[in-house]
Amino acid sequence: MPSAVVIGNCQAQLIEAILIEHTDWAITRLPPVFEMTEAHRAEVTALAASSDFVFAQRVTDSYPLDFVRTSSLKQRAHCCISWPNAYFAGYFPDIEYVYLDEIGKLVGPMDDYHSMFVLNAYRNGLTAFETTARWRSDAYLDVYPNAIEASLAALKERENGLDIIISDFIANNLSHRKLFYTPNHPINDVLLELAARLIDKADGSRLRERHCTYSLSRIHLPLHPAVAQFGGLRHLQAGSFVGIDRPVLGRPLEHAPTRVYIDDREIIEAFFRFYDSVPDLQRETAS
Repeated sequence: MPSAVVIGNCQAQLIEAILIEHTDWAITRLPPVFEMTEAHRAEVTALAASSDFVFAQRVTDSYPLDFVRTSSLKQRAHCCISWPNAYFAGYFPDIEYVYLDEIGKLVGPMDDYHSMFVLNAYRNGLTAFETTARWRSDAYLDVYPNAIEASLAALKERENGLDIIISDFIANNLSHRKLFYTPNHPINDVLLELAARLIDKADGSRLRERHCTYSLSRIHLPLHPAVAQFGGLRHLQAGSFVGIDRPVLGRPLEHAPTRVYIDDREIIEAFFRFYDSVPDLQRETAS
């Protein structure tokens, strides 16, 4: 029975679950790297040295915890197989994280995710009504042309030097079904393919089945209609905006349950109300 650890972000945790459920491998579970601290150094170092395989998601040499960097694991592990962060923004190219000096990561109506198209409109003094109209117009494609091709190219660049890639699977399947809930949260089909490629690369193993009980679907962003039309994806089901009910910054996250926003108008209005409550956001006023 081969032993392995999977080191990476939340995608690694789903791959752990897949391998536990659908192989006979001995998998030692670890927290995602963004929850690790210096206190995890001894455990991770020992597991990297003792496991038959380390499945290491790409972590750059600039990451503060050196013991989870891919280059470090390659040096210390018996056999380290590197794999990419399956990040694809082609369906929703305006989505990013927002960090503010006094707050850190800004968590709003769509949790960690913000539309830079909407936020920039807010900062430029547009109303929610005006922003919704622009969101639904060709102005979106003026800002984000060729979103699918650009995101695939960026993923391929990040895959350089890795043992496993996933961009080919995404390119071949992105028009058949919507592969991502958010840019960094793929549907299980993508993670199952990654898991299958990892164990095949390791020793030729196969998954017994291709399904997983869990998913990264807590937050869901719909396919932007302009991207769908331009990219020939109008046949895909766009889905709804599934986020959290956090109308103001002051509402504690433990009191912000899941909320489904009916359409783009409702979520844009929710973002505007939320941004009004954030003191560090600069907004131009109409003259």
